[in-house]
Amino acid sequence: KSNNRGSSWNQPKVVKAINGLFYLSAVLTGIKSSSGRLFLGWSILDDTMKLSYSDDDGENWSDPISIPGGGGTPALQKKSSLLNLTELDDGTLCLSFLSQGEDISYFKFSIDMGMSWSTEAYQFPGDTSFEIWGLSVISIDANRLLAVFENHENSFRTGIYSRISTDYGISWGEPKVIADEIHHEQIPEVTKLADGKIIVVYHRDNIDIEYDHGYTDFYFKYSQDNGSSWSEENQFTR
Repeated sequence: KSNNRGSSWNQPKVVKAINGLFYLSAVLTGIKSSSGRLFLGWSILDDTMKLSYSDDDGENWSDPISIPGGGGTPALQKKSSLLNLTELDDGTLCLSFLSQGEDISYFKFSIDMGMSWSTEAYQFPGDTSFEIWGLSVISIDANRLLAVFENHENSFRTGIYSRISTDYGISWGEPKVIADEIHHEQIPEVTKLADGKIIVVYHRDNIDIEYDHGYTDFYFKYSQDNGSSWSEENQFTR
C-alpha cells in the first residue's frame, strides 16, 4: 500500500496464504468499487475462482468466496484463469475469465457487491479462427456494454478487438479492430474515465520468434465515441 501515489510503499501484507503455487493462476484482478469496497480475485486451478473483499482500505480482508467457472462439467468449472473484474455503471460487478479446459471465455454478474454471483456463466462468442483471451466488460450507457479482448492463436498471432452489446450481454455485435498490426498486441486492460473517455492499454512486442529476442512495450488508444472509433496509437513505455 502506498500513501504518496507510489513514491514509496509499506511492507507487504498477506491477504491469503495459498498452498501449492504450481496450481495458482498468476493473473490477479482487483478493483475499488463505487461503494469503497476493495476486491481481489484470483484462481486456483483444479479448484475455483476466489474473491476476497475489504471494507477498510485493505487492512482486513474477508474469507475468500468461491466462484465456479464456466463449462458443462464440475471439472471444467475448476479450470479458470485470466480473471478480469469490473464494475458496470449500475453497480453490478462483472467477472470475466477463460476456461482453460475449453479455451472459451465466460462472464458472470453480481448484483450484491460480490456476495453472490449468477449461477450461469455466460459464454462470450468466439471465432472459428481464434480464441478469446483477456476479456473485460465495461458499461457504455444504461443498456450497452463494451467488451475488449485479445484474439489469440497459439501465440503466433494476437490482436486487440472489441464487441458491443445493446442488450446487457445477451447478444454481441461484430468484432471491431482496436489494434492488430504486424506485432503481437495482447493483454488488454480497459477503463472508462469520469469524462466518458474509454482507454485501452495493451502490450506489444516485435520479438523474432525464430531467435526469441526483441523488445516489448505498452501502448494505449482511447475512444471518445463509446468504442465506435479509436485514436492513433500512443506509446506508454520505452
